[in-house]
Amino acid sequence: MKVMAINASPRTQGESRSELLLKHLVNGMEKAKAEVDVVNLREYEVKFCQGCFSCWTKTPGTCIFKDDMSRILFPQWQEADIVVYSSPLYYRGLASKLQAFVERTLPSLKPDLISDGDRTHHPARIKSPDFVVLSVAGFPDLKEFDLLSDWSKTNFNGDNSNLLAEIYRPASQVLTQKHFKSAAEVIFKAVRQAGGEIITKRRVSDETMAKITQPLHDKDVIIKTSNLYWQSCIDQDVIPKQFDKKQCPPTPKTVEDMMLLLPMGINKKNAGKTDAIVQFSFGSGTHEDFYLDISNGKVNALKGTSEKPDLTIITPFKLWRDIMTGVSDGTQKFMEGAYTIEGDGDLLIKLFS
Repeated sequence: MKVMAINASPRTQGESRSELLLKHLVNGMEKAKAEVDVVNLREYEVKFCQGCFSCWTKTPGTCIFKDDMSRILFPQWQEADIVVYSSPLYYRGLASKLQAFVERTLPSLKPDLISDGDRTHHPARIKSPDFVVLSVAGFPDLKEFDLLSDWSKTNFNGDNSNLLAEIYRPASQVLTQKHFKSAAEVIFKAVRQAGGEIITKRRVSDETMAKITQPLHDKDVIIKTSNLYWQSCIDQDVIPKQFDKKQCPPTPKTVEDMMLLLPMGINKKNAGKTDAIVQFSFGSGTHEDFYLDISNGKVNALKGTSEKPDLTIITPFKLWRDIMTGVSDGTQKFMEGAYTIEGDGDLLIKLFS
């Protein structure tokens, strides 16, 4: 079985999360013995359809443009058994270059109008491949894909083709965050499973789809962390790609922000083997103290003072914020006496290294 997997993301160097999921989908398809050709659409010239209809009248079935679409991609599209359209969600639709690609497949249709009762459409000139649509979004709500889903069902389900699967992943930014590494692996595994099911069963099971779309965190937490992330990019005058290279969390503005972000920076491997209370004391009335309750592999941040902390970190709020975000070196500041600790000093290294 031949599969043409079209990656419409303009991003390169591992930035694209739609491309990341597509790689896992392709992996599952190949394990099911499919012959898959991945096309990075950004590398090809695909001119916009001009609506001249030459492909319907003067040169039936052939576009007047002699670009990569006509010479390479459209012939490959015609030969494929399945075409995967993979795109980030832009304004609740496809990336523009993929939209241009889809429009340039117009030569596969005839100009006649036919009706099946509820819908009028153009008959096929050739047998179309079947389709899979894959998309990701930063928004946490699955319903953000509703418009794309309606469009896909309308265009790819018919007498001449079938829409085999729609794979949508909201809050996709969490897939590349260290804090969600283990949860992301569950999703990646499910996407690989989906690839195999598409080839062997021509559909994705409800169980597999539920794993792909499962929420990885509370919606409010995702919104707050996302807002902090973008504000940090704005404050530092950088684009996301530059900010991500630093591998530091967003900058907390308040104690509540720090309570939200700090558990995500804990060394998860070591935390899973630790039961401890870590108290943060800011030494002034300006910022309320809080503590981390670490038990059973989970880290919860709670306001106030713990009666029996295993480790107390006595620090100005701004200093610990700078240590969190990589502005200051934690070891150096400790040696300088900028902050002090009481209790189990090994926990400091164990949890925050």
